[in-house]
Amino acid sequence: MHLKQGSNYKFRVSFKVQHEIVTGLKFTTKVSKMGVNMSNDNIVLGSYAPQSDTHNFEFPRNDWLETPSGMMARGNYTAKCQFSDGNNVQHIDYSYPVKIIK
Repeated sequence: MHLKQGSNYKFRVSFKVQHEIVTGLKFTTKVSKMGVNMSNDNIVLGSYAPQSDTHNFEFPRNDWLETPSGMMARGNYTAKCQFSDGNNVQHIDYSYPVKIIK
């Protein structure tokens, strides 16, 4: 994913819950550049019952995040995301590359 420096963005996550109630669902994201941790976010999404409809979550809810700007901020980043619940069960873990461009 490519993002322009100084641009505004949000995360939107859609998911379904099947079989059992998920209590205390938590979304954790860590962003690093060249192995150095740049930011951590831990967001409690709440508890969800099984249903056929998709749940949607947007972060931040009311505001926007801004990509860093400047020559030192440009480059390649790695974002690692994880969904876990109140019992410390890890439901999904994934990462994706982000490139900040001019």
